[in-house]
This record gives sequence, C-alpha cells and structure tokens, in this order.
Amino acid sequence: MPALPKLLADLVEPRFARACRIAHIERLAQRLHRVRFEGPELRDLSFRPGQEVEIRVDATSFRHYTPARYERGGAIEVLFYLHGFAPGTTWVRGLEVGAAARLLGPGGRFALADARTHVLLGDETCLGLFAALAAAAPITQHVRGAIEVDPACEDWPRRAGVALDAVTRYVRGASLGSWLERASLDPASDTAIYLAGHAATIRRLRDQLRTAGWRGGAIRTRPYWADGKRGL
Repeated sequence: MPALPKLLADLVEPRFARACRIAHIERLAQRLHRVRFEGPELRDLSFRPGQEVEIRVDATSFRHYTPARYERGGAIEVLFYLHGFAPGTTWVRGLEVGAAARLLGPGGRFALADARTHVLLGDETCLGLFAALAAAAPITQHVRGAIEVDPACEDWPRRAGVALDAVTRYVRGASLGSWLERASLDPASDTAIYLAGHAATIRRLRDQLRTAGWRGGAIRTRPYWADGKRGL
C-alpha cells in the first residue's frame, strides 16, 4: 500500500492501525535514526522477526519498515535509513518524542530459515531486518554477512548493533559480490542466504550464487527499493 487517495487513507489508517507514541529517538548518524514506539496496543502482538509494519508518512503515502526489535510489553524499535528526499525521510526528520503515531501490522512472511548458518547481505536499508534476524537465531546457529555502505559510513552496522562486516560502496553491489567471492561459501552446506535492499543488487547477487551452484530454495530475497521507483 505505497499510496492511497487522502480520503481513503483517512478511513483506513485510524480503523486498522495501532495507536502508540514516540518514546525515544536516537540519531545514530546523520542519516540513520533509531525510533522507539510504545503503547498498550502494541502489547502481545503475534510478531515474527522479519515481519514489517506500515506507517502513513504523509497525506497519501504509506511506507513499509522492518522492526529491529519487538518487546511484548508494548514496544517496537525501527532503524530508519534516511534515503534522499523521500516522503519517509521527511516524516522521520519531523518526529518528536511524545508525539502520537500509528502502526499498521505487523505482517509479511519473510523469516529466518531452518539452517545451521545464516548469511545476510544488503545495504543500509536492511539494518533493521538484519538486526531482527540475527537476534532471533539460536546460539547454536552461526550468523555472518555484510552491509554495503557509503564511504565514511563503515561504522554504521556497529552503531546499529548489527555484528556484520561493513563493505564500502563504490559501484552499487560490487563490494557485496566481492565479499561473496572471498567468503567461499559451500553450496552443499546447511546454509540460508538472505538478500535484501536494492532490487538490482539482489538480482546480481542471486545470479552470482546460482552460477556458483546454489539452489534457489537456499536463497531468500526481500527488495526494499529500486532505482526510479517508490514504495516497494
């Protein structure tokens, strides 16, 4: 639901969204904010790490975000990457502690697979998703992977509490492809690979994996954005 006419949005949001408030805003970096939503309507949700919430960010636009953390006592934390001049970026920049908010969901079927090793590959838009998946993995399972970031942003995964490698972006997707080559992953191993973020990069990495012998069932994909498009 990337956009609706304002009249319809005015009807849908209050009827289906969960009322809450902005409890805390942490600016981890200029373009990376952690926001905590709290409220009784967020208690005891049927939430699975990897699911999304949906937020109305202006009169007609809705955007999907993956919570990095959910607490059954009634709290959701989201890591927002402020990308360009999009409606979601404007909405996040205008947030204030104590302000009212509404969240639709959670929903979606993207989740942790049943595997011994999990490999997470994506860009800055995936930090929340990967934080949630990594935290959900049992201690008997191994989590590794990489986040592709702009130069001078290599500490973003650490700031976000995501224990993955940071690889510097010069050509989009190229550094993640190089990481895959160096990782020398075994297609015969009990491994699940998660590709998220930029749609074209996901296609590139998936093709690279299939060429290396990986079966499609071992690869899970979640595109968040594509060049020239809004609201994936």
